[in-house]
Amino acid sequence: MRINNALTTFQANKMTYKQAKTISDALTNSKSVDIICHDSSDKDTGNSALLMWNYLYQRGIESRIILSQDLDMLHLRKNQSNIVQASSVNPDECADTLLLLDFSAIGKMHKNTVGYLNKARL
Repeated sequence: MRINNALTTFQANKMTYKQAKTISDALTNSKSVDIICHDSSDKDTGNSALLMWNYLYQRGIESRIILSQDLDMLHLRKNQSNIVQASSVNPDECADTLLLLDFSAIGKMHKNTVGYLNKARL
């Protein structure tokens, strides 16, 4: 997909069926999932995390959203999802599966969640 106009240029590769299936299988076979958002999470990140949380919740998979940004600013507290601030999580207590949302570099992770990468399956 490519978007090119006066305001922006954006290009993204479509996810293949095999990639989507791999992710779906990993999430479906998880006992618990931590949905980790980048270290200055904005509303699109928070809402994307909320959609993933709902997807997992409907399938009976325990999950939580980990945000570093002010939760009230993102207006997500009104929902029934399990949302915690990255600054308050214990780096030794992560879910068996991680879903890193809306970023691709470790440098964008909150320092409390970086240690999770060595402990989780995905």
